Amino acid sequence: MKPSNPNSTNGTVVSASGGRIHVANATLKDLIETAYDVRSFQIEGGPRWADASKYDVDATPGTPPQGATVAPTGWTNVRFEVQALLKDRFQLQIHRETRTAAIYSMVIAKGGIKLSATHSPQKGINTDQGTMLGEAASMTQLAYKLSRLLQRPVVNNTGLEGNYDFKLEWTPDP
Repeated sequence: MKPSNPNSTNGTVVSASGGRIHVANATLKDLIETAYDVRSFQIEGGPRWADASKYDVDATPGTPPQGATVAPTGWTNVRFEVQALLKDRFQLQIHRETRTAAIYSMVIAKGGIKLSATHSPQKGINTDQGTMLGEAASMTQLAYKLSRLLQRPVVNNTGLEGNYDFKLEWTPDP
């Protein structure tokens, strides 16, 4: 783990393959999001630099989490590895609590769905100022991106399976 290039304009990248974890240009809050499957607006407390200083991480899996005999596979393992890294490098301690808060619910409008499913391999969603372009993206991915954009949980209650192409446009707040 080392500080990122301060001149880098790249967004945060998190990937795992062949048992290795690679994170580029991530804040402490980004790493907490990955490790604990939460959104940054759900994280409270911590130093100011937690949302400003950026880091690069290259790691190989260590020992399984305490109480586990075999390390879990896939993103679950990545989460455990990042949790261990945060505890070791930042002495991170967390406290979870449940709160009542407003959320958004994504549902199908009364007029029905106006999207067509695509059979292309899943690509994802790109967001720019006032535009969101989805290419072979799931409604779960859309709910996640909207949560980050709106700084409030968005729940996918559409019941739609599969991937879709879409373009959302809006006038950004000044």
